[in-house]
Amino acid sequence: MKKALAVLAVALAATAGHAQLNGHNLRGDYGLMAGSQPPPGIWVGLLYPNIDIDKLRDRDGNEIPSNLDLDYQAIAPYLWWVSKTKILGANYSIFVAPSWANSSLEAPVLGVDSTTGVGYGDLYV
Repeated sequence: MKKALAVLAVALAATAGHAQLNGHNLRGDYGLMAGSQPPPGIWVGLLYPNIDIDKLRDRDGNEIPSNLDLDYQAIAPYLWWVSKTKILGANYSIFVAPSWANSSLEAPVLGVDSTTGVGYGDLYV
């Protein structure tokens, strides 16, 4: 009963939280801030970032008029090998992810109107 009352008191005393974006992680990353890895073995997966930005905001969250339109899509299949052998208490691994991307950027305020076709993107090793 005391625990339930304590939980209720904490829940009722909660106030609004404030946060900000702490980097950008893609779906498919592993662990907190992508700092860990899966168990030993061979892993195959697919990363698919799809970003559509049409607004700019200042540090207070107020919208900045810009007529911005940024579209970005990429596909990155990956191969990940995690060793069974531990060195200094850690499993070591090899991760390779080539990518193919398509993007377009329109920013009339800056005089930019650019569209690229599908092409080879960043190679993550």
